[in-house]
Amino acid sequence: MVREFVFDQSYTQQPEGRFNISSPQPIKFDSLSIPQASLVFSDIEFSTLVLKGQMKDGDIAISELTLGSAKNDLFIQARGGVTVSFTKTGTRLSRYDLQMRLIRSSNLVKKDQFIANSLDFLFDDSKAKITENAQGKTYQFRMRGLSRGMPQLTPLAQF
Repeated sequence: MVREFVFDQSYTQQPEGRFNISSPQPIKFDSLSIPQASLVFSDIEFSTLVLKGQMKDGDIAISELTLGSAKNDLFIQARGGVTVSFTKTGTRLSRYDLQMRLIRSSNLVKKDQFIANSLDFLFDDSKAKITENAQGKTYQFRMRGLSRGMPQLTPLAQF
C-alpha cells in the first residue's frame, strides 16, 4: 500500500508515497542544461507544471510530467521511472528511463531560431520520432541512462 508522501529528514529511510505537484503560475527558465548541450532561452515561458507519481525504496514512478501547454513555444510531457537516493549530503541519481514528447511551436522558429535549430540538431531520426505540421514540430523519444555518462535516446513510436 502506498500512502501520501513521507519524507524522513534524518535520511534513515528513503522518502515514500504518492505525490501530486502542480504550479498554476507560469514558469520561466533562463537556460536548460542537458548532457548534449546547454540551451539559453530568450523569453520562453511554461504556462503550467504538473508532476504526479509515487516513490518507494528510491524508485520514482512518474505517471505524468507536464511542463507548459500546447499554447507555449515549448511543451514537454514525460512519464517513466527514475531511481534516486536521498542522503544527508544530497540526492544521487542512479538511473532513469523516460518516455518523452517535446513539442516546439512554429512560433518559436520566428521568436528564437537558434533554439529551434538546436532542437533539430539534437534530435534526428535516429534519436526521436519527428513529425511536423503547421503548428510546429513534435519529437517523441525514450531517454534512458545511468547517472554518469550520456543518455541513450531512441525514437518512440507512440507516447
